[in-house]
Amino acid sequence: MRVEHAGRVWVASGDYKVEPDPTCAPFEPVRCDTFITESTFGLPIYRWEPSRTVFDGINSWWRHNTAEGRASVLFCYSFGKAQRILGGVDSAIGPIFCHGAVEPLNRAYTQAGVHLPPTRPVSDIAAKDKTAFKGALIIAPPSAQGSA
Repeated sequence: MRVEHAGRVWVASGDYKVEPDPTCAPFEPVRCDTFITESTFGLPIYRWEPSRTVFDGINSWWRHNTAEGRASVLFCYSFGKAQRILGGVDSAIGPIFCHGAVEPLNRAYTQAGVHLPPTRPVSDIAAKDKTAFKGALIIAPPSAQGSA
């Protein structure tokens, strides 16, 4: 985010990534007077698998659960992480449902031009026919863990 006031430019940045992410624009240096940054996991002690390796693992796990007739539930933050997961999974494996805290953010991403696979709110099905979740990927925030 770039803010200019009285001839001074301030820039605030969120997380950094070392490889492309289909849900956000690549890093772009911006000339500024003040730079505010967050880098929670920027220390060299953190080592991350390449995204393709992570998504191959998620897709393999989801395919296995689909073959077994089970739902696959992933807990991730509603804003950013959920959309990154959606942007990297193979949506051909099965239907994707999202918790009510995730769906509005998905809509905001797609309205901003970010391609995400089609999803349905969990609430559309939960009270009607839970068998519809067989073979599905369900994305929910960590706070939903252990809830109905």
